[in-house]
Amino acid sequence: MESSILSLMKAITCYSKQEHQQYIGITYNDLAYAYSRQSNFDKAIYFGYEAIKAFEKMDDLKELGNAYGNMAVNYYKLNDKQNAVNLFKKPFTFKKRLAIQKEWFQLWAT
Repeated sequence: MESSILSLMKAITCYSKQEHQQYIGITYNDLAYAYSRQSNFDKAIYFGYEAIKAFEKMDDLKELGNAYGNMAVNYYKLNDKQNAVNLFKKPFTFKKRLAIQKEWFQLWAT
């Protein structure tokens, strides 16, 4: 697992130089997952928030929803149920924004 984490950290460095926010966010999310699998929830939460920051820059609601859900699981495993519930609810606020984006896309796609 440590070699995977090292590879992901190197990937972050490369993607940051290229300013590729989507890959940065996905890689941070992968790092959060790797640390969660090791039961290192503090690091998982740290990298989860880094993923969220990257996805927010792109307004990528789908990936934001995934990242918030992953964060909620980590807080739950730390027995911080209040933060877990708040984070699980967060993606539901995206529903209206997603509907608007979908309508806009359909207008331009036709």
